[in-house]
Amino acid sequence: MKPISAISYLLLLFLIILAGCGEDKKENEAPTAPESDAPKVIFQFSATYNGTPLQLGEVYTTEQGYRIQIEEMKSYISNIKFYSANDDVVTVKDIALINFANPSTIEVEAPVGQFIGMSMGLGVPQNINKNIDPTTYPNNHPLSIQGSTGMFWTWNTGYIFTKFEGRCDFTGTPGAPLTDPFAFHSGDDYNYRTANFVIAKNFEKENTYTIPVVLRVEKLIAGPDDPIDLQVDFLTHTSNNPALATRFVNKLAFAFDAE
Repeated sequence: MKPISAISYLLLLFLIILAGCGEDKKENEAPTAPESDAPKVIFQFSATYNGTPLQLGEVYTTEQGYRIQIEEMKSYISNIKFYSANDDVVTVKDIALINFANPSTIEVEAPVGQFIGMSMGLGVPQNINKNIDPTTYPNNHPLSIQGSTGMFWTWNTGYIFTKFEGRCDFTGTPGAPLTDPFAFHSGDDYNYRTANFVIAKNFEKENTYTIPVVLRVEKLIAGPDDPIDLQVDFLTHTSNNPALATRFVNKLAFAFDAE
């Protein structure tokens, strides 16, 4: 046998090592998780005022003829559930913070089957509203310090469920300055509400479904049942005006539509 030169030997050794490294890399690669074939539901959240898309800073007219400008509209949405004709109840989302300044979406996996109803909580459920340190949540969680910015009072008093803020002109004169502020900050366990919807959805594997959820902002203060006059009732941080906070969340529960 003809002896191998030093250069040939080193080249052969390099090729063997390179091949071994390739095998190790392949063996150590994490397996790719199979993609779920569960139905996907995309909730599309948006807000309107008298049928037109809500725009912060735009001037709208109330039932009483006031001119209002909305500056903030946020709400916690929780425990989104589907109900079947067989009385099965499936929770598909635990908690989210929706900023209605812009349309936003939540994507979830849904159960397979025929469903006839849906509900969602308005606020933070009692078991996670108080006595849980928000620093224990990761930053991207809606109940964390970062995720709940502006929506948290203290560890003991819990979260602000919904914020609705803006400014008014009570004269109704076009172009008049909007100098009178209003602010509704609802919270505390007794103000948690649930919005219920009748829907007809047959969720099938590997399919994606879209459910628009629309907040009709004018309904927060208007309507035949207990309308709120912003010239009289314009401020609640819940503890300083609990009666107004409760009136507000009662109206909020009927201000949503879902299809």
